[in-house]
Amino acid sequence: MTNLDSGRMDELAPLLAVVREGTFVAAGRALQRHPTIVSRRIAALEARLGVRLLERTTRQVRLTEAGERLAARVQAASETILDAELEASAGAADLRGKLRLGFPAAMGRQWLAPHLPSFLRQYPALTVEVD
Repeated sequence: MTNLDSGRMDELAPLLAVVREGTFVAAGRALQRHPTIVSRRIAALEARLGVRLLERTTRQVRLTEAGERLAARVQAASETILDAELEASAGAADLRGKLRLGFPAAMGRQWLAPHLPSFLRQYPALTVEVD
């Protein structure tokens, strides 16, 4: 299995940006890179793969057949990666586990007890232990 390293991502992201934005200038703007950097990254990708991905003229840029196939697969992979990240972070904001609190009895009854039911409804994955 080959790792998807940052070098490969630096080549694939500009390709997707050009497909999405339509020009090297617009892709550069979207990526906050100079258009020549976008062009060089795509040229490096084409050299590494040994296939032309974009047909460039002075008036337009269009995908070759190989470019269309690659862009579609990379876009699908990109969406899968984003979904995986969202899934992994889905519970990050939720409080979970055990919260142990120590209060004098009168203070706990007067100040804490009235707020516990709504707090526990808001965070059902949290267990509160009060001493």
